[in-house]
Amino acid sequence: MTDSREATGGRPMKPEVEIEPAFDSHRARHQNSARDFWIDKIRIRPVWAQDRQRYLEFFRSLSPTTNAFRFLAMKKRLSEEELTYLTDPDDTSHVALVALLNDNGRDRIVGAARFIMLPDGTGGSDHAELAVTVADEFQGKGIGARLVLGLVLLARKRGVQAFVLYASPGNTGVWKLVKRISDRASRCVEGGVARITLSLS
Repeated sequence: MTDSREATGGRPMKPEVEIEPAFDSHRARHQNSARDFWIDKIRIRPVWAQDRQRYLEFFRSLSPTTNAFRFLAMKKRLSEEELTYLTDPDDTSHVALVALLNDNGRDRIVGAARFIMLPDGTGGSDHAELAVTVADEFQGKGIGARLVLGLVLLARKRGVQAFVLYASPGNTGVWKLVKRISDRASRCVEGGVARITLSLS
């Protein structure tokens, strides 16, 4: 049996993530059997530094629209520094999860989400900025909701009271995702950017 430290380059593997029961309501569940099939096949865990290549492949698979929705403008490439930032968070002020699909024996990233603690003066020290992206072919199957629900649990343990998410006003999918999770959410548009706030309390 391979030791977890050996498999991850000397680091112990981070555990998989349980979904926050208080938020795992009918809003986040899908009744469609095809969608439920995909949820059953998806495994959610924290991102590892060893996920660099998987993450790069995930980034490159995004359509121009999904790419622009995630970064608020089309992003053609990730620098080495950006890739390190996205795959090696500190797990304290920056926490990230990935959704994995085992594709013929190889794990493939099909979704990613993270929160970053906001400093005082930018929403409060108990607020965190949220970002979530799902590969185009897997959108609408509940994967984004499962990622966010996993982050809710981790954020609450760190004293986070609310998530703040910035999105293109045309990105109606992310607003639908948030509303599917909870009715404790609000949305306003300022300066061409939609600010979505999701209360965790």
